[in-house]
This record gives sequence, structure tokens and C-alpha cells, in this order.
Amino acid sequence: TPVAVAAMEPGARWDLTSPETRAEPDGTGVRLTGTKVHVADGASAEVFIVSARTDRGIGLFLVPAGAEGLTVTPYPVTDGTTWVTLKADGIALPGSARLIGPDDGAATLDKAFTLAAFAASAEILGSCEAALTHTLDYLRTRKQFGSPLATKQALQFRAADLHTDIEMLSSQVVGAANALASGYNRNARANVAAAMCLAVQTGDLVGREAIHMHGAIGMTRELGIGQHLLRADVLARRTLQSSIHRIRGGRRMSGPVHTEINGAVTTVTVDAPDYRNSMGAPGVREGLTGAVEGFEADDTQRVLVLTGANGVFSAGGNLKVLVNIKTRAQMADR
Repeated sequence: TPVAVAAMEPGARWDLTSPETRAEPDGTGVRLTGTKVHVADGASAEVFIVSARTDRGIGLFLVPAGAEGLTVTPYPVTDGTTWVTLKADGIALPGSARLIGPDDGAATLDKAFTLAAFAASAEILGSCEAALTHTLDYLRTRKQFGSPLATKQALQFRAADLHTDIEMLSSQVVGAANALASGYNRNARANVAAAMCLAVQTGDLVGREAIHMHGAIGMTRELGIGQHLLRADVLARRTLQSSIHRIRGGRRMSGPVHTEINGAVTTVTVDAPDYRNSMGAPGVREGLTGAVEGFEADDTQRVLVLTGANGVFSAGGNLKVLVNIKTRAQMADR
């Protein structure tokens, strides 16, 4: 039986822990009232798993697609799939319709969307591999000025870079799989978040490069190479964004240096506009050192990104001055 999960709500910004949809007691059952959005594969679903707030916590309920009081409104998504919006107007459900909850409803959603993020990162990895394979085949057969495009050194370099990026993503996805195999915990969630973050970046890069290296024909839907980019974009908007509320972390400031943690990724931003965000600006070296030490002390962190506010960054010195060789080796081993 085709099943779709309805957990997102309008205006909730992917927060699954505070649904406005209510499940009010009605005899031995409940009455469901509320709206759900961005329900993937909902057009073909025969049953929906709907999250709702009860008087004791979050519950998950099985709702037949043909239930009285349920309105299903489909709409197309850019990757060619169809999502739906659900509106429940006092749907009467028996007590047996409660699938999970109320005590473990939120935890179940957390785990389900973590596994969905892992599946999405693996799908993007496979899509990237297929896009590169098709692109290489095209470069070998398409001739320009009497020779195959594959003989052009610039295109060889670009293809090699894509191969390297895909291999990095493959390692991260395998790492997330191993972490999940060891048990569902904070470390597993962090590894999945890191895999999904890298998958979003790599999927976008590979998709765009594949289109570009195909030339004008790459822009056509008939060729289909652009489908890789469209699918990665949809998965990023749904799966990565829906993970935001579950990512443990926060934002810290130390003078002109800001540190933000999203999942397993630490982003350190230098914000010293009078010095063009140079490492030599007052307070920057101290702030960066503190940020690196914080990164090293947090076992859940896997990636450290150093950037400048407003897209401006001037190193102004050697990064090695910030940390000693031992710390750098520990970071590399991670």
C-alpha cells in the first residue's frame, strides 16, 4: 500500500516538533483538524501518516486518502514528481488509527527524517555518478574541430575535479552509513547531517557542470542530463531543510569572529570590514584560535569552513599561525 508522510505545516519553517494540527478526543477515537504541506509522493498515496498534537504530546495517525473531511490538493514539483497539500476538517478516526505516540511521536519523526536525509544523500551520490558517466560518454563522442571534446585538456581537468568531489561525497555517505549501523545517536545524526550538507553542494556542482559540458543541448529536457540537478535541488529543499530543527548547535561571537554550527559543519566567519576581513585585523587571530579550539573539542564536528562576511576574505598571513601541528594533525585525522 503506497504511504506518504505528512509532517510539515505552513509557516513552521520545517519544525516538526510543534504541529498546529490537532487530534481532539472523540469517544474512543479522535478528530483530526489542520493543514499539512509539502507531502512528497502524496498523489499516489492510499494512506497518509499524519503528525498531530494531542493533549499529551505528538502522535502519528494513519489517515486513508479517501477519508471524509480530507482534501488532497496536488501540485507539480520541478523534478517531475507530484506533491500534495492536505487539509483535514474534523476527520473522525478510530483509536486504532494512532500509529505512534504520544510519548515517542517526536523521537520517531526525528529518526525517520534522519534516515530520509541519509537516503537522499545516497540518492544524490548515485545521481552524481550517473551524471558524470553520461557526461564522459558525451565528451568522448562529440567532436569539435575534428577531435573529440574529451581530448580538450580544460574539459579533462573539469571532469577530474568532479570525480574527486564525487569520491569525497562517497566517503562521507559511507561514513554516515557506518555511523547509523553502530546505532542511532547524536554521532549518527551528525554524520548524516554532514553527508547531506556535502551532497547538496556536490549535487548542485555536478548537475550544473554536466549541463555546461554538454553545451546548449544540455539545457533541453529531452536530453535529460538536467534532471540530475533538478532532483538534487528538490531533495535539498525538502530533506536538508527539514533537518534544520534537529541540528544541534548554535551561534557564538568572539569580537570580529562569528562561529555557527549546523550539524557536523562549523562555519567561522571573519567580520572586520574596515580591514577587509584580514587575519591581521584586531581580535581576529584570537577569535579564530578560539573557534578552532572549540571545533577540536567537539567530537560531533567534521568540517571546518573559514570565510569572510559579505563574501570578502583576505588571509593576510599563514593559517598555520592559528594552531599547532598537533591540532592540525588531529583535525586531519577526523
